[in-house]
Amino acid sequence: MDNIISNEMCKKCAKCCKHYPFVELSPEEINELEKVTGLRCDVFTNPKGEEYFLKFKENGDCFFLEENNSEYSCDVYEARPDICRKYPSKPGQNEVCTEFRKIYTSLH
Repeated sequence: MDNIISNEMCKKCAKCCKHYPFVELSPEEINELEKVTGLRCDVFTNPKGEEYFLKFKENGDCFFLEENNSEYSCDVYEARPDICRKYPSKPGQNEVCTEFRKIYTSLH
């Protein structure tokens, strides 16, 4: 399922980029992020056995989330992981995204 929140609808609140400590990255996503950022994967990932997860800052923000005067942006937007591209696409994710909740509520 694709993301039903268009870029124009997004309020850039970054709630979807905070407090999600289990963003699993595929080997392809890691390679792309290394290429785009120039960073080694150990800088932005937490390995858990065979799996790699995106690191989050101490405040709970995604490693690549930037804030400037209460406006948020993704440093790797064009290379962001698939789970970020498709958010919110799974049941239960609508608690965070107010725009998704509005659409979901109006449809049900």
